[in-house]
Amino acid sequence: MWVPPAEVRPVSLTDVATLLAHTAVTRPLNGVREIAGPEQFRLDAFVRTALLTDAEYRQVRTDARSPFYGARLRPRDLLPGPDAFIARTTYRDWFAGRPAPDSTS
Repeated sequence: MWVPPAEVRPVSLTDVATLLAHTAVTRPLNGVREIAGPEQFRLDAFVRTALLTDAEYRQVRTDARSPFYGARLRPRDLLPGPDAFIARTTYRDWFAGRPAPDSTS
């Protein structure tokens, strides 16, 4: 798997749901609200780590020319702007609290 070395700030689903619920009951923004996780990772390293923790054996290779959903990314293209909502859940906290994988298959 080829992955670009773009910087990302992953967000837990719980934090996304919390911001969505808050947004639904507040005054309209008439704009865009960005959300970002509290930690910054390189996408290739993040994918590599995530696959290792799920006992996945595909190799992750870094390639700055590798497209991301059809687009070529610059290193900071996926980072939020200065007014983004910064979520609280770290990757380590999310991982520790996630349900165990189903081992019956």
